[in-house]
Amino acid sequence: MNNNNVRQVSDEEIKQTLTKEELQQTQVLNYKEVQKAIKYEKITSKKPAIIIAVIGALSLMLGGSIQIATSLKTEPKNIQKREIKKDIKIEVKNLACAKTTLNNPDNTNTVYNITYKFENDKLVGFTKEYNVSAVLDKKDGKKSIENYINEYNDLLNDSEGYTIDISSTENTISVKVVVDYKKLDLTKLNEKQQTKPFTKVDYNKNTSYDKVRNDMLTDGFTVD
Repeated sequence: MNNNNVRQVSDEEIKQTLTKEELQQTQVLNYKEVQKAIKYEKITSKKPAIIIAVIGALSLMLGGSIQIATSLKTEPKNIQKREIKKDIKIEVKNLACAKTTLNNPDNTNTVYNITYKFENDKLVGFTKEYNVSAVLDKKDGKKSIENYINEYNDLLNDSEGYTIDISSTENTISVKVVVDYKKLDLTKLNEKQQTKPFTKVDYNKNTSYDKVRNDMLTDGFTVD
């Protein structure tokens, strides 16, 4: 066989054996081989040689294109969106206030306790407990307790976010009021509740801790 004939090489062999630079050099050499084959075809009129040469060159070029395209390919990056959730920290704080008064003019002793509840220093509720007892060695003490019972029984009307309870004996009466500002609607609160200091809602929702504490100290309560 004539040495000018070009051996046909498969794409797979080219991809495995040739580097990028070698491939480029091979393409140049192959082009020269094509030129030689053309001259040879003119002389001998043997067309199979040039056909084989052209096919080989195209194979090399095609293989090089595939290799270059592959090297330029970049895989898309998966971008994951991360949702950052911030936990809202709630600090719960209670303010306990107390005031005791003995030998009142109506011959009673009173113990008044209020516990205010705060979240992040904002008022969200309170509990009032008002306890009255007769001074036993005073004849009018029992009569005062009876008057208290009649007076506060007229205030037994709960509403949303507001509850009131009364318990009594012959010589004592206890009034307990619990307010939850998260449920309370002041516009729907019975007006009678606001007529007595022990059943009254003194503050609006979210009143500051410092405001309530200072008021209690000014009114003669001990605070804890």
